[in-house]
Amino acid sequence: MWRGGLAFAAAAGLYYGAWQYIKLLSWPAPVKVAAAATVAGTGLLLVSMIMERRRDAQEEGSLTDD
Repeated sequence: MWRGGLAFAAAAGLYYGAWQYIKLLSWPAPVKVAAAATVAGTGLLLVSMIMERRRDAQEEGSLTDD
C-alpha cells in the first residue's frame, strides 16, 4: 500500500514539475498536458527500471562471474 502511495506521490511530483517548465512554452494546452504526462511517465519508467535492476542484483548477489 505504501509503495502505491509513494509511486503516486512521485508521479504527481514529476507531473507538476514538468508542468511548471512546460507551461512557459507557447503550445496549446492539450499539447502541454501531454508533454508533462510524457515527461512524468518517462521519469517513473526510469526509476522503476533502476529499482528492478537493483532488486535483481541483490537476488543474484552479483551480476559478474569474476
